[in-house]
Amino acid sequence: MPTGIDFFDSWRKGQDGAAGITGAAGLKGRDGQDGKTLWDGTKDPEITWGAPGDMFINATTKTLFGPKNLDGTWPAGVSMVGPKGDQGPMGLTGATGATGATGATGATGATIQYVSSRVDSPVALNAYDGILPETTVVSVTAPGNGTYLASFYTEIYQGSTTANGLCSIFKNGVNVSGQFSQNSSIKSYENTLTLLSGDVVSLRCNGNTSGYSAQNSFAYLLKVSN
Repeated sequence: MPTGIDFFDSWRKGQDGAAGITGAAGLKGRDGQDGKTLWDGTKDPEITWGAPGDMFINATTKTLFGPKNLDGTWPAGVSMVGPKGDQGPMGLTGATGATGATGATGATGATIQYVSSRVDSPVALNAYDGILPETTVVSVTAPGNGTYLASFYTEIYQGSTTANGLCSIFKNGVNVSGQFSQNSSIKSYENTLTLLSGDVVSLRCNGNTSGYSAQNSFAYLLKVSN
C-alpha cells in the first residue's frame, strides 16, 4: 500500500517561538490638568480667592459656592441646610430619677394668736341722753403685743323687736372708733388695731331710749403681725 503525506497533519499548530526582546521606552505622556480645590471659611468667598472651578463653603452660614466662574467671579451660594424635618414620635418615658436630697429646714413660722369672747344673754343698754355712758356689751383681751384684726358683732333689740342703737369701740376705756349706728343685721366693727399684751378692747352701746338691750354678742382678735 503506498504511503503519502497526511493532509490533516499539515494543519497542526507548531511549537511556541522564543520570547522577543524588550521594546524601547514609550514617549512621555502629557501633563494632566490641575485639580480643583474645595475651600472653606467663615464668610462668603472674595473674588481673589481660589481658581476657576474651585468650590467654597461658608462654614458659618453652611452655604456652598462654586464652581468658580472662568471670569473669576463666584456664583450665588446654595444653602447646605435642608428644610426642617417633621417632628418625630414621642420617645418612651424615661426611668424615674433618683430621689433628691432633703432640703434645708424652713424657718419657724409665726405663731397664730387668736382670742374670742361671746355673750349670748341680753345686756340692758343705757339710753343715749348725753349723760349716761355707753354700756359694755362684750370685751376681749389681747394675748400679746402686735397688730390684730379686731371684729365685733351684736344684735340690738327694743323689747323683742330689733332696733337701732349707737355703739363704739373702746381700747382700755378710750373710744377708738367714734360712734356708729348698729342694728341686728350688720357687723359692728372690723378693723386692725395695734395692741399691747393685756389691752382690753370692748364694744359699748346705747339704746335710743330706755328698754333697749344687746344680745348674741361676740368679739375676736386675730394677730396678723408682731
